[in-house]
Amino acid sequence: MIRRLVPRLPRNLGGLFGLLGLLALLSSCGGGPIVATSTGRILYVATSSGIYGFSIMSTGTLSPISTQPLVTNNNVQQIAVTPGTPMGQSTPLLLGASEGTSLSVWTVGGGGGLTPTTTPLSCSGLSSITGVTVTADSQYVVVVDGTSSSSNLGLIAFSKTTSCSTGSSSFYPLQPAIDCAVSGVNPCILFLTGLPSLAPPLTPTTPLEILVTPSSGTFGASSSPYTCSSGSCPLGVTFDPTTVFFYAGISMVALSAMSPKILSTTYVNDPIAGIAHFIPHVNSILGPWVALLGATILTVAANAGLIGVSRLAYSMSNNFLIHPIFHRTTDRWKTPAFSLVTFGV
Repeated sequence: MIRRLVPRLPRNLGGLFGLLGLLALLSSCGGGPIVATSTGRILYVATSSGIYGFSIMSTGTLSPISTQPLVTNNNVQQIAVTPGTPMGQSTPLLLGASEGTSLSVWTVGGGGGLTPTTTPLSCSGLSSITGVTVTADSQYVVVVDGTSSSSNLGLIAFSKTTSCSTGSSSFYPLQPAIDCAVSGVNPCILFLTGLPSLAPPLTPTTPLEILVTPSSGTFGASSSPYTCSSGSCPLGVTFDPTTVFFYAGISMVALSAMSPKILSTTYVNDPIAGIAHFIPHVNSILGPWVALLGATILTVAANAGLIGVSRLAYSMSNNFLIHPIFHRTTDRWKTPAFSLVTFGV
């Protein structure tokens, strides 16, 4: 009975090192308090008393940069930070909408500090800038005028900050968010939340999507991405500024092969098949090959995972870390049949 309770010692150094490594891994779990460190990312918050900065820690908590506001400005309605360094600048910028025809601009320094700058970012076509957002490539700024239901959209390029193109939405805009799949590819999608009226009670209405072509500074047709009932429509919105290059490449190729309308309707769940269908001369040949290629990739991926985990179990069993049945091999093929069947099922 005692021999059954005591595990067998590894027969070679490989098994000993494997066992020691496993014990070290297990002992590291919960082995002490997690020390929060700064991730280098900053969260800025605009309040009635000014703009505060918080360092985002590795534990997900926020650590104040200062107990006092970094900027004392009671008029800022919305703020936006450029994800990168705009053209003509040496650092990222923090932009503030202060209900005027110009944006308040600060440079973002080391540690998240803010320094006022005289960079001119204005839109004379709007009477009061109340909202602001920036494209992911940090080259264009979209501003909105929440006090007007016409001529209430503006587009400013960092390459020409003294010029502003204007457009209109059918309501009083609250917050804008713009998404461009790849830098320089048009059109971009401007997502807007807004109010149907400025008369109380102020209840948000169904948001809008507007096509925007930054290179020409034009606002296109608008549509409603979805419907919402009174009281459940959104007040704010934002896009994730990060873009996975593989999917960005698919979007770029797809939009060059077909119109955005066809891509977003007919081939919304299968853009690769849409690309193959619209390639001239070889579309009839590529269609079946796309399906075959997809099935082959999935088969290879599944097979690789099955082989990997079965061999890992075989190695662990061979070193007496799990039951010895997993390292039994067939007489003819010398493969760990039991391990393969177990993880295959």
